[in-house]
Amino acid sequence: MNYGKNFILKFKKPLILFITIFITTFTQSYWSMYQFRNKISSSCITCGFFQDVFFGALIFSIPLIAIFLVVNKIKKLSYLKIIIKMIFVLFFWFNLNMMTFQDRESSWSTYSLADEIYYTILFSKYILTIIMLVLLFLEYKINLKYSS
Repeated sequence: MNYGKNFILKFKKPLILFITIFITTFTQSYWSMYQFRNKISSSCITCGFFQDVFFGALIFSIPLIAIFLVVNKIKKLSYLKIIIKMIFVLFFWFNLNMMTFQDRESSWSTYSLADEIYYTILFSKYILTIIMLVLLFLEYKINLKYSS
């Protein structure tokens, strides 16, 4: 009986952290790329915007949870941990937004790579930054609640 309780407690924090990362990843991508919701996806003509963002967020959340769990193992250097997490979150979220932009907008037109980067930054810079700060705050609260 005690073994089952310990097993659940062992995976509760990573599960809550994964759900938090997934929800924030989905939210930032959905809001950042919302204006392309009615555009047809070039990779899946029958796929809706919600479905694309949902599965993209799910896929991108898996490496993010792994990175967060590894970085959290570092005992000291809390500022360095935050910076590492911010860099990875920005990298993955920017790529998710860029893939959505390419899939729903630039693949149907004549955008250069520089244009794609520019417009992805233009559409996502504020929302991405705000949601990233929310994620880091929530992760801090989760770490406080479930610190061992």
